[in-house]
Amino acid sequence: MYTPNPILVVATGPDGLTVEVTAERGDLAGYVLLGQQGPSCTVEVSVDGGSTWQVVTYPHTLASGLLRLTRPDPGGAVTTLRALAPLDEGAAPEPPADDHTLQNGVPVTGITAFTGPSSSVTPTYSALIPPGTASLTVSISGGTGSRDIIGRYGAPDAPPEINAAEDPPSTEHTFTLQGPQPGTWFISVSAGFGETVEGATLTATWQ
Repeated sequence: MYTPNPILVVATGPDGLTVEVTAERGDLAGYVLLGQQGPSCTVEVSVDGGSTWQVVTYPHTLASGLLRLTRPDPGGAVTTLRALAPLDEGAAPEPPADDHTLQNGVPVTGITAFTGPSSSVTPTYSALIPPGTASLTVSISGGTGSRDIIGRYGAPDAPPEINAAEDPPSTEHTFTLQGPQPGTWFISVSAGFGETVEGATLTATWQ
């Protein structure tokens, strides 16, 4: 169970800001990073004490180790890392309450995604499915660039239950899931390797 808890980043200088990630109560272990908005910030993790670093791909769940945030841009604007914080067991789940929340039958347009050898942009959206829903249909179309849609239940890093990656590369995919579990579903748009997706439209419909 998760709740939205964004991380705000200001200019860090060329060496970045390094933070230890632990599993202590209130710390960052278990946070799910969904993406970023504002001036570009390089987000890296290390599990060997800083000997090696890996640029995260979204969504990414933080584990114990080190987190390095590098934003050399000295501008006054703040970079927002969209993140979900794990809730204590028994707390009620809450979907992200922002422009990445899908409404029933309402298209989300102008989606951009990118996958490269060392970094990627994988926008993730949430949909709150009510009890008694008979079917959930997710489709993506329009724009340019080969892309996949991946649907997960309960958490952005849960095993996929909708997975267009199993289909041939395409700009259009439609999936219908019968009897989806009620609760929060996370729908990710992933570009094919080396591809840039621009101007895509994502629609989720449930009834």
